[in-house]
Amino acid sequence: MTGKEEGSRVKVKDLMSGEFQTIGEEEFLSRAVGMFREGAVKPGGALLVVDGKGRCRGVLTERMIVRSRLDPSRTKVKAVYRPSPSLSPEEGAEEAARLMVENDLKHLPVVEGEKVVGVVTDMALLQRMVEGEDGSRPVREVATREVRTIDENESLATALAVMREEGVSRLPVTRRGKPVGIITMHDLVVRVIRPKDQVRFGDLAGEKPRPLGTPVRGLMSEPLLGVRPDATLREAVRLMAERNVASLAVMEDGRLEGILTKSDLLSSLARKEEKGGVYLQLSLDRSAVDDLEYERMVSDLKGFARKYAQQVRGGVLTAHFKRVGSRRGSQPLVSCRLTVRGKEQLVGVGEGWGFAQALSSAMGHVERRLMRSREREKDRRLEERLLEKFVWE
Repeated sequence: MTGKEEGSRVKVKDLMSGEFQTIGEEEFLSRAVGMFREGAVKPGGALLVVDGKGRCRGVLTERMIVRSRLDPSRTKVKAVYRPSPSLSPEEGAEEAARLMVENDLKHLPVVEGEKVVGVVTDMALLQRMVEGEDGSRPVREVATREVRTIDENESLATALAVMREEGVSRLPVTRRGKPVGIITMHDLVVRVIRPKDQVRFGDLAGEKPRPLGTPVRGLMSEPLLGVRPDATLREAVRLMAERNVASLAVMEDGRLEGILTKSDLLSSLARKEEKGGVYLQLSLDRSAVDDLEYERMVSDLKGFARKYAQQVRGGVLTAHFKRVGSRRGSQPLVSCRLTVRGKEQLVGVGEGWGFAQALSSAMGHVERRLMRSREREKDRRLEERLLEKFVWE
């Protein structure tokens, strides 16, 4: 990297906000709830969690509180917050994006010495990303093309099951085969899964939980917010910011061609400096995995990339993990969604007791799909040869 390139590199200090609120890990969640309700934290923002010595330990959001399904008046912050890596002001934007994707976080604290000096958000990263040449790239280059949908007449229970099977947090909704809306896991958690006595935020206060037999159309967001495949990333990020959404449907002539999420965009930024090869990403709560298991998963992914180098060279393998909830001994039940973006774009989902087992299951799913893809390619080439022979004879 030349001196000029180094000097022009976007650093964390160029992106961070000095406006943030902290909360002690020993305080009760009820205080955090009050801070969110009273507007001490901006909508969609996060509290930075500190220990008794003022050192930043992680982040706490409204969603974390809601999803915990715990009594805020009897639960301390340390039971719910997500541990987070910290950034230094001099680190690059690509490193911030990588840490967000790998730790499945939208906010990262910025620390100088042991003092918290700011916070970086996913939107701040993306808005700076699209100011340059990257902003002119078409959406089709970054969006996920393979998308699972659900009909509006299916039940919320079915939507929940599909999200779990596919390892996704949102589903486009169709009406007579045409995409019309979207339903998210957050919608289901807030309005269906959470018990009646749980804490409510904003306009959700007093809303009764929906039965799982309710049709998806009763909970989906409509209309579906879309963007063209040839639209620029700059246009897409601007629309996300204006409408305060984390994803956009990629639409052409009324057809659903894919979906673009903030995670897709952050992954693109994180691997910006990669040249050839395969870029590997593990998106999970890093504090939940010991070093030995983490190294094993990285090794397994590298082996998979070598085995299928022809299909994935120059692309990216992203393994996104979520705890499903059950446990067997010390091992949690984990869902893994493995996305392959290279010559082909495939998604495999697996579950297992522990993160490594879930990854192995997902890799097996993708491997079976790759093998079927190879067979289809062989059949297509055979058909072409037979047709050519028939024509010339």
